[in-house]
Amino acid sequence: MSENNLSFLGDFDKISRKRKLSKILFRYILKDLIVVLLSATLGFAVILLVFSLMEELDDFIKEKVSTLDMVMYFIYIQPQVLLQVMPFSLMLGTMYNMAQMARNSELSAMRAMGISVLGVYTPIIIMATTIGIMMMLVQEFVVPYSQKEVQRIEAIEDGVEDLSKKRSNAFLAFHNREDRRNWTFSDVSKDGVLKDLYLQQFGDQKRVKFEIIAKEAHYDEQKQQWVFTNGVYTVLDDYGIYAQKPEKFDTLSRSFNERAKGLYFFTKLNIADTLSIKDLLEILNYEHLKISDTVRNRLKIDFYSRFIVPFTCLIAILLASPIVLTTKRTGAMNHFMTGSILMGVYYLCKYIFAGIGTAGFLPPLIAVWIPVILFVSIALYLLKRKS
Repeated sequence: MSENNLSFLGDFDKISRKRKLSKILFRYILKDLIVVLLSATLGFAVILLVFSLMEELDDFIKEKVSTLDMVMYFIYIQPQVLLQVMPFSLMLGTMYNMAQMARNSELSAMRAMGISVLGVYTPIIIMATTIGIMMMLVQEFVVPYSQKEVQRIEAIEDGVEDLSKKRSNAFLAFHNREDRRNWTFSDVSKDGVLKDLYLQQFGDQKRVKFEIIAKEAHYDEQKQQWVFTNGVYTVLDDYGIYAQKPEKFDTLSRSFNERAKGLYFFTKLNIADTLSIKDLLEILNYEHLKISDTVRNRLKIDFYSRFIVPFTCLIAILLASPIVLTTKRTGAMNHFMTGSILMGVYYLCKYIFAGIGTAGFLPPLIAVWIPVILFVSIALYLLKRKS
């Protein structure tokens, strides 16, 4: 063969190695992935729903929770379930997709055409990134509301509402340790209006000095006072006996150190699943909120963790291909078990570094991103080797 022919073949080889995935192949890979992804997500969701039914149904019936609340409870937990199962669904879908292409020699044919494994992965990466961004939006706008409703129904299940009706409908609480004061209420709006308030002021002997039960309360910024409406004010002696007849009031003003916004944020801290990125930023930037460094670091961990959701989806799909292509002779279940173990190790690393960041041994930002960078690097390295 002449030197010119050899040169031509060399140029053809270089061109073929740079060949991209065609639109037909792109749609073909994407279509198969979507079908398996939907099936896997539905399957995981049904399994978790069955476990939830087994765990909660008896308690709901025992506490005579309404049928509507029971149905809504299992609907409201689905967004959180979706966030948990989606990375595993993506991994399973990618494994099935790659295994089928390898079994039918489609992967070999595409590689012979000059398309690398990374090139075959293009539609899967786009799909995983898109789903990851959608999961971020779900966690930001859907989960806070749904989790608040879940906790409302769980309060009914635990009998909290029935017990609290002795004083009010309250079940959210804040304890001011320095001033020996308890605030309990059913809800607090973002503008600082407390509903169904029950306030207790304790004395030096840890006995209640007075109580305020009010339908609503808010903080008047101009007068620097709390204003309570439609309630009862009760003074007690050292033995817990009424020192005077309980006084009903339409409006009552008192000066306390607590601020409405601070109570709102503290309440949010107690139900962290209801916090959005915006809420986390407001809490971290609120000057009058006294929280420990550990709590502040925990909040920063939660804040930064919201932005790694798409990367978790990418890690799931990037780990799938090397497992399938490296262990061809093992079954699909073994592939999935191997992938699940690796994802479990990833989540374990996340929790370990989150703990390290919370304790202050590492800056929270670095603690959140170390597991992501580590596992993305490992997955890309393994994928490159198979390419």
